[in-house]
Amino acid sequence: MNPSEMAKRLGVTTTTLRNWDPSGKLPAKRTISNQRYYTKNNYLKAINAKPQNSGNRCLMTLWITRLAQFILLIQIDLSELIWSGLNRCVKSLEQR
Repeated sequence: MNPSEMAKRLGVTTTTLRNWDPSGKLPAKRTISNQRYYTKNNYLKAINAKPQNSGNRCLMTLWITRLAQFILLIQIDLSELIWSGLNRCVKSLEQR
């Protein structure tokens, strides 16, 4: 696949791919005319090396997991909690 396809699949820019090539992080193959291209193996190596949950998503996942564990621990009926929160929101909107 060409660099723009690979960049789109990985969620990075083509500039990032170009920088990864000489650094060895994700070496590109070359055509006879010296154009970069990537194989399925390049893609599979890249997605296995790239953290799936990075940044805020990782923190959010951790927070949600801990919250779920806490709710199970104290045995709160989550549906009751959600409905009471929604009712409060509706009441505050009605008062405006």
